[in-house]
Amino acid sequence: MQNLQLQLADILQYDQFQSAECVTGNTNRLVKWVHIIENSAVGHLMKEHELILTTGMGIHKDVDTFERFLDELIAKNCAGLCIEYGRYIQSIPTTILQKAKKHQFPIVVFHEEVSFSDITQEVHRQIISHQYQLIERLEAYTHTLSKASLTSNRPEALLEVLVEAIGGQCILQLTDEKAVYYPKCDATKKARLEKESPLVKEILLLSQQYGQLKWYGLHSGIESLFLERTALFIAQIILRKLYSIEKETVAQQLWKQDWLEGRLSKPEILQHLEKEHDRIRIKQMTVLYVNVANGQLEGQEGFDDVYFTLYARNVFEKRGFTICTTNHQDHYYMIIFNQRDEASMRTRLREAVLKIKKVFKTDTVTRIATGKTVESVEDVPTAYETARTTMYIRKVLQTTDCFYEDVLLGHMILNLQQTMDVKQMITQYLGPLIAYDEKHSSELIPTLRTYLATNCSKQETAQKLYIVRQTLYHRLKKIEELIGMDSSEPHHRMMLEMMLYAKEFIGKSSKIHE
Repeated sequence: MQNLQLQLADILQYDQFQSAECVTGNTNRLVKWVHIIENSAVGHLMKEHELILTTGMGIHKDVDTFERFLDELIAKNCAGLCIEYGRYIQSIPTTILQKAKKHQFPIVVFHEEVSFSDITQEVHRQIISHQYQLIERLEAYTHTLSKASLTSNRPEALLEVLVEAIGGQCILQLTDEKAVYYPKCDATKKARLEKESPLVKEILLLSQQYGQLKWYGLHSGIESLFLERTALFIAQIILRKLYSIEKETVAQQLWKQDWLEGRLSKPEILQHLEKEHDRIRIKQMTVLYVNVANGQLEGQEGFDDVYFTLYARNVFEKRGFTICTTNHQDHYYMIIFNQRDEASMRTRLREAVLKIKKVFKTDTVTRIATGKTVESVEDVPTAYETARTTMYIRKVLQTTDCFYEDVLLGHMILNLQQTMDVKQMITQYLGPLIAYDEKHSSELIPTLRTYLATNCSKQETAQKLYIVRQTLYHRLKKIEELIGMDSSEPHHRMMLEMMLYAKEFIGKSSKIHE
């Protein structure tokens, strides 16, 4: 492939370099800019691939200064150092030449006086010209890629376009798929390729790695750009294909709603699952509930349901889950099947859910909640109902906790309300404190809540309430007198904590229903 990046060897062919001699180093180095430097103290400001022109005014006085300047240029991987012999420098010290040779760093000397301004003007003109040529080549290549991607749904078709443009050997390795070699090669060549260092570009799909595109060949400096463009178009082909599949899946989801609402028998559920998912492991399941009312995805205007389900499927599958999705208006339900070990399920589930939360611009309009983990397809309706209940508890408590286990007390309170008079229980345990606070404008309930939350630490409780210990002791004594029990005793403490939680939950729940 024609090299569209300027090298030092190209510059040495210019008319301005007729009297120049490269005394050491590799002239195949890239040149991205030229600077005229006469102050050795600014060597650390140079950047990679920059060529330095100097008369030696700032480095001729002693070898140490010269050597420090050279060290800085080498460290920055500059393109080279061009020195004009004349008033300041007539020869280069042996130690300098030896160091440059050791690092293959180019030093070019002018045996006659030259115009540095003419050199910089010509080099910069060539650099800009090369950049224009590169842009034109990339635009033409992109156009070819676009045509190829529209006429074929096979990512492999783009490998032919890439190799035709830059030559070499390329390999496309998509996740969980067999590697594709273009041109095709035998086992001997494959083994040889494994020992080489290729250019590699990630195939990114919905911000996640979906595979790699590797290229083997002689690098002229611009192949990386062509490889990156190809990887992007391959990702678009894959996304288009997955989007089409997901759209069909979304259209065939009515049976899942019947399953969630308990209208299907076990044989019917298994029959549907067998058609939709091959070899699915049915052991641990839960339901993820997503409310997308007025939701908006990052990087998109509004909400694209197919994109969202495709993104969610990708997130869960990479963490060892298989999902069935269904939606009704602004509500999405995902039946999640654990396909890996049971011990790590909760950790992996949390990672996936938190990843999905991040795709939304805000969680104030988008609520996510998980249900109870079940082990039978017949119990999935229970996971569905508990996911909806978790969502309700989130709304009541205005909490960021979206997992069933994190709001288990809320579930217990709601279940207790169906079989017992929870308000009567609250009155039985906390009634005297509530009445005393109302009559005397005191803070016994907040004091008890803080005392229990700090694991009955009097020092920490006093600090959190901003009161002296004597005041705290007085309040705790009054609390024991009114409720007739020691709040630090394990059984009493457990019941009091639960009643305090129930009081807060029922109070907030009542405000929502008002």
